[in-house]
Formats: sequence, C-alpha cells, structure tokens
Amino acid sequence: VRQQLRTEYRIAFPFLYNSRPRKVVLGGYHYQAVVYIKADDPDLPAFYYDPIVNPLPAYRSVSHRSQDPADVDAVEAFKLPEAVKPLLDDTPLFTDSTANGI
Repeated sequence: VRQQLRTEYRIAFPFLYNSRPRKVVLGGYHYQAVVYIKADDPDLPAFYYDPIVNPLPAYRSVSHRSQDPADVDAVEAFKLPEAVKPLLDDTPLFTDSTANGI
C-alpha cells in the first residue's frame, strides 16, 4: 500500500516531490556550524591543540592490540635514514598573519 506524500515534503523539496514545479528557488537547507574558537592569548600559534575543546578520551589512549614482544622490538629497532626529511620541511606552518586570516 502506497502512502500519500506529506505536505511538508512537498513544501521543503518542491523540485523533487511536485509534478511540475515552476519558479522554484532553492533555499539553504542547513548551514555549517562554525567550530573555530578564537584564542584569548594573542601569543599562541595559529594552530594549537586545546584540550578543553578536543579532549582525548582515556579509553582510546591505551592500545588494545596484541602486545607481542617481537612486534615491539621490531618497531623500536626501526630507524629512518639520515637523508630522509619531511616533505615541506622548509615551508613555515604559519606566519604572523595566519591567525588573523582564520
């Protein structure tokens, strides 16, 4: 049994649920939330970790993977060659005006 379309759907999405919509102007369905919190201290860098805004849960700080001693020794013994450098090592992460631009 097919249900009749609700009027709210026809009003919210006329281009989708009406047979011949005319002069339909698309409105904003939702707006993205602003998640930037301006720092009180101007001496802080533009990108920093604030534990009040993004706390790390304690249950994720402990690894539940197998703690095989052979795997731990292999990870600790691994060393990168001296010639390896980060990709954008000489490019600054932020400048004095980066925080103002955000």
